[in-house]
Amino acid sequence: MHGGVTAAKGFKAAGIYAGLRAKEKADLALVTCDVGAIVAGVFTTNIVAAAPIIYCKNVLKSSNTTRAILINAGQANAATGDAGYQDAVECADSVAQVSGN
Repeated sequence: MHGGVTAAKGFKAAGIYAGLRAKEKADLALVTCDVGAIVAGVFTTNIVAAAPIIYCKNVLKSSNTTRAILINAGQANAATGDAGYQDAVECADSVAQVSGN
């Protein structure tokens, strides 16, 4: 695909319907890179941030590269407390495990 997320050499992406949305359409994506890519984030300035936002901010404090990003659509995962944060950790751990990182 020309000009898409995989236009840059070494990037791959896949999307699926994971049941996150009521309507059956792609709601989970995985973007990977063959080597560590520079990563940055832009986040809400609201004092109330969803668990995945807090998780991602913490990760970016310790590293500026990544080889995979998991993206969901259809829900914010907000107001989930410690369980939501643990879900974010488990998702990241699962991506790392299946990608060999």
